[in-house]
Amino acid sequence: MHALGFWHEQNRYDRDAYVTVYTANVIPADLPANFDEVPPNALSTYNIPYEYGSNMHYADGAFAINTSMPTMIASDPNYQYTMGSQYAPTFLDILFINKLYGFISECR
Repeated sequence: MHALGFWHEQNRYDRDAYVTVYTANVIPADLPANFDEVPPNALSTYNIPYEYGSNMHYADGAFAINTSMPTMIASDPNYQYTMGSQYAPTFLDILFINKLYGFISECR
């Protein structure tokens, strides 16, 4: 999905409304590249909601120093253990691709 132009979901500029990143538990070498926010002038969300289960969202313990503790906490606890789909793009991932490449009129 990177090759299609995607950033990771937790890098969205609006992510702080959805997750809290516990930087103290992130391996220092992995912190900037994997958890920095991408500014609005470099990333369009196309008004697609934040998606915890996106194929481009890391799991809650990604890059953890202490693997028994999360590196991200969901603002809505119902999504804590659903972060990151490892199997396939989600509906919203596919919607994003279609909006990004202008195929939305062909895909109802």
